[in-house]
Order: sequence, then C-alpha cells, then structure tokens
Amino acid sequence: PRRGRSGIGTAAHTARWSVSGRVTELLAFETTWGLTGSLRDQLEGIKARGYHGVETPVPSMLVRLGWITHSEVAEFPHLLEELDLEYLPLVATYGPEFGSIWGIDIEPGATHEDTFARQYEEGLALGARQVTSHTGADSMLLPQAVAMFERALEIEASHGVPVGHETHRLRVLYSPFTWRDIRTELPDLKTVIDLSHWVNVCERLPVDVSELVESCIDRSIHAHCRVGYAEGPQVNDPRAPEHAVTVEWHESCWSRYLDVRAERGDRVTFDPEYGPTPYMQTLPYVESAVIDLHDVRSWTTSRIRQLWHELSSRP
Repeated sequence: PRRGRSGIGTAAHTARWSVSGRVTELLAFETTWGLTGSLRDQLEGIKARGYHGVETPVPSMLVRLGWITHSEVAEFPHLLEELDLEYLPLVATYGPEFGSIWGIDIEPGATHEDTFARQYEEGLALGARQVTSHTGADSMLLPQAVAMFERALEIEASHGVPVGHETHRLRVLYSPFTWRDIRTELPDLKTVIDLSHWVNVCERLPVDVSELVESCIDRSIHAHCRVGYAEGPQVNDPRAPEHAVTVEWHESCWSRYLDVRAERGDRVTFDPEYGPTPYMQTLPYVESAVIDLHDVRSWTTSRIRQLWHELSSRP
C-alpha cells in the first residue's frame, strides 16, 4: 500500500535489529548535489534533517566542479567532526574525454585508473568506511573496462575499504547488459544500485531481465534510492498515483537490497538521491521546480525506513 508523506525528523535516526545474533544498522546519507549555501550551511542542513552522514565527491573534486571554494577544503574534515557526520566519498573517475563532457580542464595524461586511486585515497584520509564510485566510461570496450576494474579491486584490497561501483549512465555499468558481461569476468566486484538509470536506459521496467537486476542487488553495498521511469532517471513526483506501478517495482528492489544486507549482518546504507534541475522537471518558461527537493528526499527516506521496519518485524 502507498503511504502518506512524512518527514524524517530533526535528529539523527539509526535503526538497528539483530539477524542471527549480529546487529544490523540502517544508515541514511544525503548528497550535497543540489544543496546551496556555504559548505557549513550544506553540512549543517544535512545534520538538521536527520541524516547519519554525507555522500559527496572528495574535496579536490568538489573544488574542480565548483561546488565548494578552495578555502573550504581545509574546513571539510573539521565540519564532519564537529557535526558528527560520517563521510561517504563519491569517486568520479575520468580521462581526457571527460573535459568536454564536464566542461572543465582535465590534466594531461589523466586515466580512469589513476583518478580512481587518487580520489579513493583522499576519501580514506577523511575516514571513509566505504566508497561509491562512478567508474569508467560507457564507451569502453570490455577488455579495457575489465582491466580498469581489476586495478580498482587491487587498490581496494590493499586498503581494505570496500568500493561499490554504481549502475550509472555514462559509466561502464550503465545497463544490466554491461553488468552481465562484467560480472562474468569479475564475480567479486561490488556495486551501488541506482536502478533509476537502468529503467531509463532500458526504456522499461527491466522485469524481463530480473535475474541480472537481482544479481546486481546481491553485490551491492549501498543504494541510491530514486524512482526513474522509461523516459528519464527521475519521475516528477514519486508520490503521484500515476507512478504507483513504477514506485512499487523500485521499492521491491530496495526491499531486496535491505534484506540481503541485513541477512549478512552488514550495515545497510542508502541515499535518497533525488537531484535538482535538470534531473528535476520544471514548468516551461518560468523554469520553477515541480516539487521541493528536500520534501521528496524526506518522503523517500521515510519509505525506506518503512520497508526496513516491515523486514525487521517479520516472524
């Protein structure tokens, strides 16, 4: 059943329950994508909205993307400590081709392998317990992609902090069919599910390849919870009744993710990663957003917690 909208409160909320004698936690992170104001304003807002931590690129990338100033880089770790926020780095690998894609200058000789390593280590220096990675490029041939992932696995093994490679457009794992090929070569690769991208890329709810979807969920260490639809990565409002079937499919996938992680006794993390424009639809001419970003993230977080409650209440 669909439930009414509700907020996530003003205090950090961690739900715990025991599976086979192991305590499992549900931890909500918020991205800084779409937030405004200074870095302090953004992180204080995340804390006030009740999130356990922040998921965002490493400070060097935040500066490069223009999301923070150079002077805020040194402030970043102190704010995390002051506000008691866990940091979940979002690595964004790149090569020379990403200069035109992102509209920024890329240093000569940059490779996806090297930029992964640098950002991964920068995130670990800030105390990261796990890492999300936008890895590689959709244009890579399979041998090139496999070699890149093998290098990432070597770096991960040498440091011991797990990396989930996100199912994201533009990246290697942009579709369930590239995942099919990669998992065959690298069965130990871990993922971050953002199935809104696969729905968009497949132009359908991919129920006909449910085994691929389920296998990816089974390898996931983190979830980006946003409802996509056949023609885009973000519905205009997941609370609208016309999206009920699409929301139900996404929530069934999120519920499986929660269940898999809990059954293993692992901590369970997620991010209600609804984004600002152009992800968020706007009214024509006036360009005003059709929904409030914090409102829809809050509603989604409440839905994930309800799914978690239902799992934890099973006999």
